[in-house]
Amino acid sequence: MMVSHLLKGREIPGDRMKEYDATESPQLAVQRARDYWSDPAVTADGLTALTSFASTCLPAVMANWEQPYYRALRQNALRQLVAVSPDLQTS
Repeated sequence: MMVSHLLKGREIPGDRMKEYDATESPQLAVQRARDYWSDPAVTADGLTALTSFASTCLPAVMANWEQPYYRALRQNALRQLVAVSPDLQTS
């Protein structure tokens, strides 16, 4: 709940999602989420988990207009996952 409160108003808002990078790769999405938090140290297991999520959370088929929206939603989720990860909590 604390992370949700911290990110409130800082997430990518719905009216800006259409402008989000429609071609963002899972690896770039993870790096951008880490950069959001000033690039905290992440263990190999943590990086694997984040990349796995980023690689599998989007629908297999999306219309072109849906791609920036879903990638923006993925970025919002990754920012939360980085913030609640054991790696960030112990660094």
